[in-house]
Amino acid sequence: EQQLRDMEAQYHNITDALREEYRQNITAAFLNYQVTFHELAEGYNEKIYLLIEGVHQKFYGLKEHSMNQRAMIMTLFVDYSDADFYHTFKPYDKQNMPFMSDELDVLLEKLIFIQWDSVTAN
Repeated sequence: EQQLRDMEAQYHNITDALREEYRQNITAAFLNYQVTFHELAEGYNEKIYLLIEGVHQKFYGLKEHSMNQRAMIMTLFVDYSDADFYHTFKPYDKQNMPFMSDELDVLLEKLIFIQWDSVTAN
């Protein structure tokens, strides 16, 4: 910018060789700026990509973790219903059996109703 101001101030008194030198300096500075900007943009894009990849991995991990927890809860319910049938010879009430696709709060709420000594207490 300073070179442009100097060139503008001396425009009428400037020679062609000096004008060419200004042009080359300004062009070199602009090319330098483009290279620096490109490097900064690439670095920024790489960091954004890594951030998005981390979020996706975390989301997948949480989903996988949730499926493992749901599978364990469903195993508890199946084992409980089998034990209840073994002790009482009554089929387990299907209304109390959760679905794996139920919200985790619903699964936990239904799990609370199963107490440790409830099978042998009946």
